[in-house]
Amino acid sequence: MACLLSLKGAGTFGGAGVSATIGLDLNHNQNGRLSVQMSDCRSQADQISVNLGGPLGVAVKTYDYFKSLFRGLFNNQ
Repeated sequence: MACLLSLKGAGTFGGAGVSATIGLDLNHNQNGRLSVQMSDCRSQADQISVNLGGPLGVAVKTYDYFKSLFRGLFNNQ
């Protein structure tokens, strides 16, 4: 399948009130090798911010603008 549109750009991600829980199982076998298995991985954030640059950032900002514009137009009573 051919890609009709490809947008790329650098981005930064940030958050506030971020916490993570990661459960690891460590196993030592008879040959002396240690293996690690992730048994649990949960994350939570009170706030998440994303800042995208390049054409991808412009596309996202344009989408957000029109989304809020139409939401404002059709939600007014």
